Amino acid sequence: MTADLAKVIDAAWDARDTLNTSTKGEVRDAVEAALEGLDTGKMRVAEKGAGGWVVNQWLKKAVLRSFRLTDTAIIPGGPEGPWFDKVPSKFKGWDDARFRKAGFRRLNNASKNLMAAQKATQEFGQQIQELNATTGSNETPIGS
Repeated sequence: MTADLAKVIDAAWDARDTLNTSTKGEVRDAVEAALEGLDTGKMRVAEKGAGGWVVNQWLKKAVLRSFRLTDTAIIPGGPEGPWFDKVPSKFKGWDDARFRKAGFRRLNNASKNLMAAQKATQEFGQQIQELNATTGSNETPIGS
């Protein structure tokens, strides 16, 4: 099954100019099956094998092809209102039992908090560079 999906997705990768939101059939089915496999953990973009890590390029291609097959739309339910994207919430329709079975926490505003931390880190780096420029020092932020 996986080899069949990979074959269809590799062919779709090469035929990208023929794909759009109205594409139906084998290509859409293969991309959706690959995304489902990634979402459930049955498939992995990278797997550790006997000789080291192996990247399943066809799964990366499936994710990228999904953007060509899916139109951008309003997605309701965000903490600050809807968002506009091609990827719906992975947790739509989840209830308490499903979260407990999954065994992880899903925090509100997680992506917003990550972006704020990245911005703060960038600003800190810029401040260090400005300070170095005025003092003639060559200090770097911790961890850089």
